Amino acid sequence: MAVERQWLQSWFEGTPVRIEQRSAASFSVSVPRSYCFDPGASQVLPPLAALLEKVAQSLKRQPDARLLLVAAPADAGAAPALALQRAEAVRRQLVAQGVPAGRLAPASAGDGAVVLLRVGFATP
Repeated sequence: MAVERQWLQSWFEGTPVRIEQRSAASFSVSVPRSYCFDPGASQVLPPLAALLEKVAQSLKRQPDARLLLVAAPADAGAAPALALQRAEAVRRQLVAQGVPAGRLAPASAGDGAVVLLRVGFATP
């Protein structure tokens, strides 16, 4: 996973995207909400779409890897349903990029103000 983390990190050097090694078997990717969605909307913005394209490529390069977490935040004061709609939009974008839905964690509402993805190997 360290090689995939470094590969992704090379694409997003100098951007607000944060990619951190979580363990030998996983890393996380976080993107500030303002680069992901317009206020009150769940349509993926181009900066997040570009990131998701690279995450999809990484998952294709590592056929045993999974997206262990797909979490998106709502806007401050917005209904939690918006967060789930956003996380589902992230999942749909990855499926459209050719990642099988079975390799993606269910959509979840995130805390804070970032879209958070965790890439890694599922433990049996």
